[in-house]
Amino acid sequence: MSVIVCDTREKKTAHITDYFDEKGLKWVRSKLYVGDYSLLDNMSVCVDRKKDLQEVYGNLIGKKPHIRFREEADRARESGIRLVILVEDGTIDRLEDVHRWNNRRIWQYRMMLKRGETPKFKEPIPSATLQKIMERFAEVHGVEWRFCKKNETAKTILELLNYEEGDYGRD
Repeated sequence: MSVIVCDTREKKTAHITDYFDEKGLKWVRSKLYVGDYSLLDNMSVCVDRKKDLQEVYGNLIGKKPHIRFREEADRARESGIRLVILVEDGTIDRLEDVHRWNNRRIWQYRMMLKRGETPKFKEPIPSATLQKIMERFAEVHGVEWRFCKKNETAKTILELLNYEEGDYGRD
């Protein structure tokens, strides 16, 4: 049975590791070169989980997070690792639909202006622009974007890692 590796820096993983435990899967925590999940005996595929599109937005639009995120994607590409960015979002099923995402920060920004307040953050970009940035990021840095609902994350991770269903619960 393959052992699943969960990066030590990955936070709030109970909904994932509980699923692994329920299925009798072996998993360990260890620092990964890239991503948040991989298989101990085959690290050619790594999954980097994002809790929602707001986290993706911060990773791509913010200055420091963008640099770190880009460097991780480039490390994966240069090492021949297929890096899949898995976004937990119950409203978006595929990259082509990101333009429909309702970025709550746009509403917050407009409400601050309407009340005559000085916004505490710069004006958010539209979701259609975020989609284009994500598409370009995939093209330039060699990542894949995938989406799932939070209750499907663990199963989707296993599918992306090519974890054979027949391996569940075997030694």
